[in-house]
Amino acid sequence: MSIQAIKLLSFDLDNTLYDNRPVIRVAESKNKEYLSQEFKKQNIDFDFEEFLSIRNELMNLKDLGGNNYNNQLENLTYLRHQVLKRFCERLNDSEQICQTALDLFLQYRSQVSVPNEIIRLLNSLCERFVVVSVTNGNCDPYQTSMGKYFKKHYAPNHGFRAKPHQHMLETIKQDFDVRSENILHIGDQLDTDGKAAENANCQFYQFSPFELGQSVSDSCEQLITHLQHH
Repeated sequence: MSIQAIKLLSFDLDNTLYDNRPVIRVAESKNKEYLSQEFKKQNIDFDFEEFLSIRNELMNLKDLGGNNYNNQLENLTYLRHQVLKRFCERLNDSEQICQTALDLFLQYRSQVSVPNEIIRLLNSLCERFVVVSVTNGNCDPYQTSMGKYFKKHYAPNHGFRAKPHQHMLETIKQDFDVRSENILHIGDQLDTDGKAAENANCQFYQFSPFELGQSVSDSCEQLITHLQHH
């Protein structure tokens, strides 16, 4: 298929356009610090392992699927709120504490460091293509330095099914009046991003510069070359 057919680029966010690992570490640390203080104020033992256990339980339920599958759990903001509700149920004012903890996590969750090479890449691509973001995570790209490059943002916390479901990519076709062959989805994971593109009959390009041993600059050049010669 010629590059002329591609009109729209959909980018995954986490670990595609920035390294998400340090972002999550900080967000989790701030979340833990706040919760610890609230438990201490009410003289209730704080065991963060319990929080992790509840989170893992719900994450496993999300991943298992099956007849009792609750697709709301694909929305990681909803999932975290459910974890917080169970973890904080012994506290007075638990609802307010849960909401504050969630807001704090999301605040730091979107404080990502986007490399200059990625910003230059997005700036260049926006001159030739419509560019949107399609993520399973709950980062708000419009709070970051890359937000201005995205015409629209798609994520489960906006009511969409998570990848590998094709819901977000299918919606893009309707929103921008393009066909499957007009979309190139770009992401780091074959089992989510690649499969979602396959399910929506779109093209896919694996872009994972933040994996061990890969250069961001080289990865950007390879993507540009792919778009020029594919």
